[in-house]
Amino acid sequence: MLYNIIDNMKKKGNIIQDLDLILDNIKEQLGNNFDLIDDFYFKFMKSHLDKDIIINKFNKLEDNKYGLREIYKNNEFTISNSYREYGVVGLVIKNDLSIYNVLEIISMLIQTRNNIIIETSDLVLSLIIKEINKILIQIDNYSEIVIYNDLDKKLEDNEDLDLLIYIGNRSDYNNINTKCNKKFYGIGKYELYIDYELDNNLIEEAKKQGVIIYYKDLDLDRLINICNKKTNGYCASIMSNNNKNIEKFIRNVNVTYTLVNIIPTLEDRINIEITDLLQYRSIVTYK
Repeated sequence: MLYNIIDNMKKKGNIIQDLDLILDNIKEQLGNNFDLIDDFYFKFMKSHLDKDIIINKFNKLEDNKYGLREIYKNNEFTISNSYREYGVVGLVIKNDLSIYNVLEIISMLIQTRNNIIIETSDLVLSLIIKEINKILIQIDNYSEIVIYNDLDKKLEDNEDLDLLIYIGNRSDYNNINTKCNKKFYGIGKYELYIDYELDNNLIEEAKKQGVIIYYKDLDLDRLINICNKKTNGYCASIMSNNNKNIEKFIRNVNVTYTLVNIIPTLEDRINIEITDLLQYRSIVTYK
């Protein structure tokens, strides 16, 4: 089943002739049906979505290097560098991401001309994808987004998928046995490292929000070493009253976002770069 989906996507291709028009049509489709989407969201979350944020996720990316060719010449050789799509990309999301973050990733994949297979059980997201597909299905050489349950469990020895984007726990990611290209992101996994228990109320609130908490039972160097082995690489906060320890933590812990003495869940951005979704190729020709 998965093989057939991927094969059909590859046969159809990855060509979007007029990206500006497609993005405008997606924004119009989501705007026209926003009330339906928001009402459905409110049934589950008892809060409302922001229409402008959703629509703006499909603004054209100015830093998109898709199709860019860089040519360098000297007397001995010519170097031609280029950026192109991976092809069929599987998007597995195990963490609790906001609708806004997921739509931003989908927009990036569309704009890099990658076909998308996504694993999600989110009914609101599925409804939004249905509206997006009403536009994508009109493109002759590009596939609509496919929702596929348990995608990560179907990938063993599967070489047909061109790229797997996995958003979840690093240990689960490491256990995926697949020969395709794969990239890990810990978006939505927050960690709090306690060097000194400065604020018990903050610690209790962090526990309620599902933040992973590490206590300093060891010296700071050993704690940082353990942190870097276990971290999901997304967002971490340190609680400390020691400026030297704070500086050392910030300098040495391998995460995208580092916060100090606040709950890390205040951070809510993706750390996927547009170039992560593109293949970089370099051809050297000697004269």
